[in-house]
Formats: sequence, C-alpha cells, structure tokens
Amino acid sequence: RTGGWGRRRRGRSKALRSLHKAGLEKAEEGELREKQFEYELAVKEEVVEQLHRLVAEKDEMVRGMREEMSQREERYRRAVEEMRQEFKEKIEMVKAERSEKVNGLNARLEEEKSNVQT
Repeated sequence: RTGGWGRRRRGRSKALRSLHKAGLEKAEEGELREKQFEYELAVKEEVVEQLHRLVAEKDEMVRGMREEMSQREERYRRAVEEMRQEFKEKIEMVKAERSEKVNGLNARLEEEKSNVQT
C-alpha cells in the first residue's frame, strides 16, 4: 500500500496499542509507587534504628551517671560517718581531760582543806 499516514503494523490495532501502552504506563507507575514506598519504608526503618541506638546510648549514660551518683553518695556517707566518729572521740578526750582537771582540782582542794585544818 502506498499513501496513508504511516506504516501499518500487523497484530494490534491502533486503539489496542494505545490501550496496551496506557496499561504499561500504569504498571510502571505502580512499580514506581511500590519502589517509592519501599524506599520510604527503608528510610523510616533506618530512622527508627538510629533512634533505638540513641535511646540505648542515653540509657547507658544515665546508668553511668546513676552509678557515679551512688558512688559519690557512698563516699559522702562514709566521710560524714568518719567525721562523726572523730567528733565523738574528740568529745570523749575533752571529757576525760576535763574530769582529770576536775579530779586534780578536787584533790588540791582537799589538800588545801586538810592543810587549813591542821
């Protein structure tokens, strides 16, 4: 045949070809949508993993800080207990010294009395 608008293709009619092409485009569009969805899902999963890692790091930091605080509290408690003990010992020493002085003064007083009486 000569003339006409283009080469005649065997098989599908022009209408069927355009329908088929539209179908392919729809399929490609669906695949693109699916790939986009998978990509977004992967990105979200990565973000979730990063968040989990951050939370784990924070937990570790908090645990370390708590341990440090409890060690500090323990050191503080021990220091206070030691100071209390030293203070008690000093009080006992002062009491002992005072009673020695008082006993010494009482003895001297008794001696003075006996000297005065004789």
